Amino acid sequence: MRMVDLIRAQQKGKKVTSRPAKSAPAKAEPEPKTESDEQATDPPKEDWKAALAAPSPPPEEPPIFVPGHVSPSELYAAADDCLRIIFTAASRREPFAIEPIVEIAKRLAKAAAKENRQRVSNESFIVPCEPLMMRTLDANDTMYDLVHQGLNTAIYALKLGDVLDYPLAKLTELALASMLCNIGMTRCPEVLLTKPGPLSKGERALIQAHPIHSYEILHSLGPTWEWLAEVAAQHHEREDGTGYPKGLRGDQIHKAAKIIGICEIYEAMAHARPYRSSFAPFEIIRQILRTEREHFSYVIWRALINGLSSYPVGSWVRLSTKEICRIVATNKANPFRPVVEVWSDASGEKLPQPRLLDLSKEILLHIIGPASMEALTG
Repeated sequence: MRMVDLIRAQQKGKKVTSRPAKSAPAKAEPEPKTESDEQATDPPKEDWKAALAAPSPPPEEPPIFVPGHVSPSELYAAADDCLRIIFTAASRREPFAIEPIVEIAKRLAKAAAKENRQRVSNESFIVPCEPLMMRTLDANDTMYDLVHQGLNTAIYALKLGDVLDYPLAKLTELALASMLCNIGMTRCPEVLLTKPGPLSKGERALIQAHPIHSYEILHSLGPTWEWLAEVAAQHHEREDGTGYPKGLRGDQIHKAAKIIGICEIYEAMAHARPYRSSFAPFEIIRQILRTEREHFSYVIWRALINGLSSYPVGSWVRLSTKEICRIVATNKANPFRPVVEVWSDASGEKLPQPRLLDLSKEILLHIIGPASMEALTG
């Protein structure tokens, strides 16, 4: 069944069923071949040699975005619509079908895998792709915020999953869990979700109950989705036991929950809020490393740094020498030391010709902060 049909069926409140597979016809017993038959079916010797010399190429993987399939922006929009239906139903304590969002998770995973295969340039450097599509959060629409926080977190989590060499099935699970882990927020008082100031101790306790609510909602889907409920219940647990709701540690926490946990922090800082601006990627990494170092494992840290580049290609930065540079490639072995083009001298004077600089080979130089092309003079 097509994704659009699943979504429409869900909107109409119909039970979603898959089309039954056609049964294969029974195979007839092959008749014994005669000598004349074998001579008639054997290819000529010359054709056989030609087939060895030029074997047929293996079939290519079907493209994700071709006529009849959705584009990245359309996929994001479809996920938006589907999640809004599910979250609205959860807020009303009504049942919902999970099949449509599972189909979308599969397509997100395939798109992310294709995107990551295309971005690899060689063994030393990778050129990261931007997420499929990002949207600014709307402070006046709580459901919009919840839906887009989950969807954006899924896109980030897929990048970490790729770094960790997850197969397509695990990437699909990661995308699905990321989109649904905060469904329990629909049971929290809306006034707390939109409160601009700090929460009281009692209000914070109500918010921190949302993983339990998420577990209850997803657990009600049946035994097949028990793993999904467990991940949702654990996505605020931390490696050192300081998380909630149970204070789990280390291997007690599902790995997908760890990935989602750190990606939620990244997502929150990557998008503007009514009381602050968004942060640049390398600022996010720097702050997370400073404030969350003990809360996540080394494996998760490395996936974050390599999956969500600290210095995206095309961004402008300033070196410790005050020179202004543009990032041209990220260093897979040392993400904090990318390859740059130097466009200005220490005074900001534009150079006649940019020069290439590999910071992994320049131990006395380092990036001190963001810059802009407008800062160039001359």
